[in-house]
Amino acid sequence: MDFKHGLTALPEELQEKLAKIPSWKEFGQKNKDWNQDLLDKLFEDVRSTLNEEEQTTFYRCLLQSVAFATKNVLEPYIEAMKPAIDAGLTKNANDMFKPGTKAGVEMAKMVIQTNQVILLLCNIYEAQVGNGEMPLEELNDAILDLAEMTGTRDHFKRAEIVYNSCKKISESPDLYPAAPKKKQGGSGFKR
Repeated sequence: MDFKHGLTALPEELQEKLAKIPSWKEFGQKNKDWNQDLLDKLFEDVRSTLNEEEQTTFYRCLLQSVAFATKNVLEPYIEAMKPAIDAGLTKNANDMFKPGTKAGVEMAKMVIQTNQVILLLCNIYEAQVGNGEMPLEELNDAILDLAEMTGTRDHFKRAEIVYNSCKKISESPDLYPAAPKKKQGGSGFKR
């Protein structure tokens, strides 16, 4: 999944600064596996390299890029499995497809992509709060919805929640380049 594609919308001088960050280059390599350690390093490098305003722009644009990429990649899986998800047939998704089958491989790819998006959304949320911003209401809702799915074996239901969350985020009128709201105090969570 190309999470960096939408970041071409960033101002050129900001793109130049990011291009000098090794963890950013590594994160953007095609077909490169990355993990929480790389994400931690990336967000740490962004904090130490960019000023507060640049961080605000970067996080919002990254969120937009992640939301659009996720929506496009997960849509075919969700559309194909929607009747089974709604009927509760995916509750034990691991039992649905035999390992090594084409369907099993596709499900594994979907699970990996879904987990990457969950990690990214949580990291963006944490970074925005740390930068004194009030995260988008749609991102707030996504974090709460995902927390409820922790530990579930229904990979398709989790992917559907991630897909729907990213669809809502991508449709938000407050996305980049809109000016972010400043944090008012409290935890930021509201329902």
